[in-house]
Amino acid sequence: MTSAYATSPKCGTSRYSTVTGRYASRSAVARRASVRDSVFPVEVTIPRAKLEDWDLANVNRASQAIEDGADCSHSNIAQAFSKNGYVTGMVGKWHLTDSSGKNVEQVKTEVMGCGFQKVSA
Repeated sequence: MTSAYATSPKCGTSRYSTVTGRYASRSAVARRASVRDSVFPVEVTIPRAKLEDWDLANVNRASQAIEDGADCSHSNIAQAFSKNGYVTGMVGKWHLTDSSGKNVEQVKTEVMGCGFQKVSA
């Protein structure tokens, strides 16, 4: 290999890009925070590169909704493959949902909620 490219120098933000096909700055969480805090351009950090739905899960908070913000339930590779008959899996590092205070089974459930059918640590 003579060269390699990544969308971001950090593991979590680069992982977000691999799973969604988007730059980490396009995550629904990052865009919502940017609008809320009036910070432009969007700050790309690991806590903001999460697979969360900000247009669906937060319908009751319409002012915080983000257009095309269905990162977990729609806009990712696991959802696309699952809808086309493939079995999807995630093994190893995740960090694409907020796992603070959650046990392994709770995190696995969240990962599966984003379209991955087989999940292991």
